[in-house]
Amino acid sequence: MKKIIESLFALGMLFATVGCDQDQIVAKFDTSGEDAGTAYFVKNAVSENFEASATGTQTINLDLFRQDAAGELTVGLTAEMDEAAAKFFRIPESVTFADGDYRVIVPVSVLDVEKFDKGVTYAVSISVNNAGTENESSASIGSKYASVTLSASLTLNWVPCYVLKDFSKLLSTDLTDADYVVGPDGKPMLQGGVYTYTFWWEGEDDTVMLERAEGTNVFRLTNWGGGVNILFTINADKTISLTSQYVGEDYSDGTKVLVSDLPSTGVGTDVCTWDGDRTFTFPLVYLLEDGRWFGETCVETFVLNDGSASLE
Repeated sequence: MKKIIESLFALGMLFATVGCDQDQIVAKFDTSGEDAGTAYFVKNAVSENFEASATGTQTINLDLFRQDAAGELTVGLTAEMDEAAAKFFRIPESVTFADGDYRVIVPVSVLDVEKFDKGVTYAVSISVNNAGTENESSASIGSKYASVTLSASLTLNWVPCYVLKDFSKLLSTDLTDADYVVGPDGKPMLQGGVYTYTFWWEGEDDTVMLERAEGTNVFRLTNWGGGVNILFTINADKTISLTSQYVGEDYSDGTKVLVSDLPSTGVGTDVCTWDGDRTFTFPLVYLLEDGRWFGETCVETFVLNDGSASLE
């Protein structure tokens, strides 16, 4: 039975900073005061999922705008990314608006997409060198962004997990029907478990199911939290990586609530783990999309069903 109770923060939210920067500079502007020499993106984030069969170089086109179309304008671009992403992304150093054009395409080349690690998202932040200053709100135009974060990954093919006779084989890629616990209907039993919430929600949830991205060690818990899927990767040493993801609910001021492992955000060093059997332990931090958090971390668990209850 699902028994989830949203935690009440009677003392109010504690605001603190975590080890993640606000990647985007958000501004709104007045059409009458825009400098002809400035340019901007109209989105602060763009994502692209390539089919698992994709190969070679792919191109992602980003739109860059300016307010005043008079004259030719060359705009410099700066890209920031980690070493892994740098193997794949190629961004032009500049683009040029033709006289009379309000928009120019920024072509981003993504090399050798077949070499993407499955389940990994690669990202690059692209900034406009002459984005100008932030101006006041203009409802007629909306937001402009001095930078955009572009992320790319391979589409994952999700398959259900089944209850294993030997849970240590969870990461195996050569399982057969003989490895699974068979239900009363003579078919392998779908793998569910009991998730215990201790922070944003409290209580136990026995409706969560486990799925795996085919050919990877990327897993997800379905119907988690506010009805979303939470992805995580089980590493060879049985540690788990769980990067920031939306929990399916918003804070009282409308900001999205995220959840993440501790090392990814810099608020702690305790790592998530799988014990090689039925238990997953998740030291987590719940935080807001803008970087605020609640000043506390928590430990939550997921314990796999062994199928015995269904066989009774």
